[in-house]
Amino acid sequence: MVSRTTAPAPLPKSVSTNGTAHAAGPPPAVPQIGTFTAQKSKYYSDKVMDPVSGAHYDADSGKTIEGDILPVEIEDANDARQLIINGDVSYRNGRIAFFIAKAVPSSYLMLLGVTCFSAGIVMPLFRTVPFAEEDSEDLPWFLALRSSWAFVGAILYGFICMVRQNFSAGTIGVYVSYLVLRITLDAATGHSFQKIMPFSDFDPMTVGAQAMILVTLVGWYAAAPFHKPDES
Repeated sequence: MVSRTTAPAPLPKSVSTNGTAHAAGPPPAVPQIGTFTAQKSKYYSDKVMDPVSGAHYDADSGKTIEGDILPVEIEDANDARQLIINGDVSYRNGRIAFFIAKAVPSSYLMLLGVTCFSAGIVMPLFRTVPFAEEDSEDLPWFLALRSSWAFVGAILYGFICMVRQNFSAGTIGVYVSYLVLRITLDAATGHSFQKIMPFSDFDPMTVGAQAMILVTLVGWYAAAPFHKPDES
């Protein structure tokens, strides 16, 4: 079910039950600006707010915004829906890449790089996983397990998450996105599944394909400029 939150929006006047318009004053018990750490409003670009009381202030004058509170409905992201949307986009991109790679096998490495980067960048944009700066605590684990390559690294990371009872959604997303695309394009170009295993082959094509998981990671971090300061 989609949850909804409310946010205050100022109105210059309110109407009483008998229909008489009257001027509205500031909300009661509103703290003076400067007595708390103001945050940028999530709803108005030129306003700041008190995160405790929810009171809004003019960013330039520091005065409390006068007016009644009008509930504004903001639709929160539905995790299941966003995951389906992300999966659908990834499926379509993978399908297109599959047919291109099948027709032009020499484009394999370039296609893998482009699709891995795009898969990484769309994960936080579709709110399937957090942005990298909010979910990078497992980056050292990811880099340490890189020596095991993606397939074995993903398995080892899964065991680590079970032991710790904690995980990074973004790190899992990087592993899953890369492996799905890698297997898809390997199937299109006739590459043996064995080549996805660590130290199976050291020809430039295989080594380059193994390194593309890092391109997926870079794509995840590259989404940072699209992260709004007040977006959680």
